[in-house]
Amino acid sequence: MKKNKKKKKRILSLALIGIAITLIISYLCYWPIIEKKNKAADNLNIEVNTLNSEPKVSESGATGVKDEENTADTSSDFSNTLFESFLAGDIEAYRINEDGDGFTTVNIKDFNIDGEEWDSYSVYGYLDVDNDGEDELVLQGPYGACFFDAKDDKVTLFAEGSGTGATCLLAYYNKAYWIVTAHAWANGDDFYMQRYNGADNVAETFNFGSSVDENGNESYYRVNEIGEDISITKKDYTDLTNSIQPLS
Repeated sequence: MKKNKKKKKRILSLALIGIAITLIISYLCYWPIIEKKNKAADNLNIEVNTLNSEPKVSESGATGVKDEENTADTSSDFSNTLFESFLAGDIEAYRINEDGDGFTTVNIKDFNIDGEEWDSYSVYGYLDVDNDGEDELVLQGPYGACFFDAKDDKVTLFAEGSGTGATCLLAYYNKAYWIVTAHAWANGDDFYMQRYNGADNVAETFNFGSSVDENGNESYYRVNEIGEDISITKKDYTDLTNSIQPLS
């Protein structure tokens, strides 16, 4: 009986060893296939995660990795640097004389930025008010807006209000910005519109306004190309005044 038991144990041991060898051989045979499947699954997960993630935006505005080669300053960056230097008091701006002949210089201190006095100014921000594709610096003060351009290594104050009878405003009319000089009085008002194509080039101008006679009758006009007043409707007048945008 003992011999039979030992024989059975030996047979069982040999069988277990055989099974183990078979499992090892099977694993070695199927391991490359398993690895291939795992890699495929990993690649699938990467693709899914990429599709579900938000694209990175480079400094140049394109999606993908940061564009290291696109490091040149744009003209807008150049302009902003000049404006920042002016606002910091590091450089002065050139103010064009009213007659267009010559200029004077102004410093940011002359505008008393964010002061408490009635004649102080504030920095409104940046807008392409001369329609040249580059933003201009806008200050807001007691007589409306002041518009500064940055070009040729200098800052130029090219339009501003000069008193209660000459307030500088901004309009958006016919898909372009217009700089407006406005004058209002008890019996009417007058608006002088200028569309710039670059700060040194006035491309188009016209006047319009309203008046009230001694009998209280209202009339509205616009000056034509040869300087003659022509009558316009109240709706035409309202459309023009509504194009003027408050800067506040």
